[in-house]
Amino acid sequence: EESAHCSKTIALISAYHTGSHKSWAEGYIKHSSNNIVLFFLEGKYWKWRMKGAAITLANQFKAYVATKQTDQPASYPFDGLIVTDMLDLSFFLSLLRHHLPSTIPVHLYCHENQLTYLSTNTHSPEALSYGFINFSSMMAADKVFFNSSFHQETFLREVASQLLRPNRDHPELQSIDLIRKKSQVLPVGIDLDAFIKTNNKRKRCSQETHEDLTISPSYPTIAWNHRWEPDKDPEAFIKCLRELEDRNSKFSVMILGEQPFLSEDARSKKFTSLIAQLNSPIKHAGFCSDFGEYVGHLHSSNVVVSTARHEFFGIAVIEAIACGCFPVLPKRLSYPELIPKRFHGRCLYKNEEAMVNLLGWAVDLKNSSKVIEITRSIQQEMPIDKFNWKNLAKEYDVSLIPKINEIG
Repeated sequence: EESAHCSKTIALISAYHTGSHKSWAEGYIKHSSNNIVLFFLEGKYWKWRMKGAAITLANQFKAYVATKQTDQPASYPFDGLIVTDMLDLSFFLSLLRHHLPSTIPVHLYCHENQLTYLSTNTHSPEALSYGFINFSSMMAADKVFFNSSFHQETFLREVASQLLRPNRDHPELQSIDLIRKKSQVLPVGIDLDAFIKTNNKRKRCSQETHEDLTISPSYPTIAWNHRWEPDKDPEAFIKCLRELEDRNSKFSVMILGEQPFLSEDARSKKFTSLIAQLNSPIKHAGFCSDFGEYVGHLHSSNVVVSTARHEFFGIAVIEAIACGCFPVLPKRLSYPELIPKRFHGRCLYKNEEAMVNLLGWAVDLKNSSKVIEITRSIQQEMPIDKFNWKNLAKEYDVSLIPKINEIG
C-alpha cells in the first residue's frame, strides 16, 4: 500500500499488523511528510511471525522492487527501510543480500520485546529464543527506536542477564553499548484529535453523559480500556472494585477492553464470571468495535484504572487522559514516565491497598473539583498533545530521515 508521493520513499515492514502495531503504521503513513510503502502480514500466529515472516515479507519486498527498478543505479525504489520488532531482521536482510544496496539504511521500531514480556520471561530455551530474535534484529539495524525509556532500559538489562552473561565463553557484553549508542526513545503516535476535540465540553458526572438513566448522575464512572488478558490483570481490577464496594463507595463501571485470544465460549464465561462479582452498575461491558462509540464512552468516564503487570508504553491510558479521565496507575512499568512527577503521589500506587485508597479518593464526590483540576494539569504538563501524530510525525521524520539522507 502506498501513500501520496513525497521527497523520500520509505519501506515500512510490519510483520504483526494488528491492534496498536497497525494503528501506529497507519498513523505514520498518514502524517509523515514522506512516501511510505507498507509491507505487512496479518497479526496472528505470533511465534511463526517472529521466525518465518521474514521469508514471506522478503518475497513481497523483492517482487515490489522488481516492478520498480530499472537498469539505472539511481532507480532503486527506496531510500530506507523501517521494520517492526516482530520481524527477524537478521534473517530478513540475509534474504535480501542481492536485492538491497548496502547504502540503504534499515531502522527498527520496537513496540515490544519477547525477552521482558511477562508470558515469556521463563528462562526456558524456547522463550529465550524469541528474545534473541529481538536482540539480533537490534544488532543488525542501523538505528533502534524504543517506545519508552522503560522499554529500552529493561530490555538492555535483561539481554545482559539472560542472554549474554550465561555464555561463559564469549559473552559479548559490549553488544549492549553498541545497541544503546544507536538507540533512541520515540513515543508511539496517536490520532488524538478525535479524543481531545470535545473534551472541554465534558462535565464530570453530567447527566447527559449517562446512557443508562437508572444510574444516578452523581456516580463517577471508572473506565477499564485495556485488553482483558492476564498481563493486564483484570482480576486485580475487579478485586479493587469489590473492596471499594465494601467501603460503600458509589460508582459505575465502563469495561471497554478487547479479549482477542480466547474462544467465544471461554471468553464469555471468564468475562461474565468476573464482572458478575460486582454490585455496582455496569454502563458498558465488552470491546467497542466502533471508534466513535469508544471515544464517547471514555468521555462519559471520570477515572481510568490500570492494574497492568506488563506495559511498554500506555496508549489506552493516554487516550483516556485525553478524554478527561483521572489516571490511577501502578508505580511501575512505563507509567512513571508518562505522568508528571509532581502527580505521582496522587495517581500512582505501589500496592493493592494504595490502589484502593487512590481510587476511593478519586471517586469520592467531595474530591471532584480537585480531581478535575489535577486531570487538567496532567493534560497540560505531559503535555498530552505531544503524542498526537500531527505533531509527533515531524519528530519521526527528523529522527529517521536524516540518517537515511546521510547514507543515501
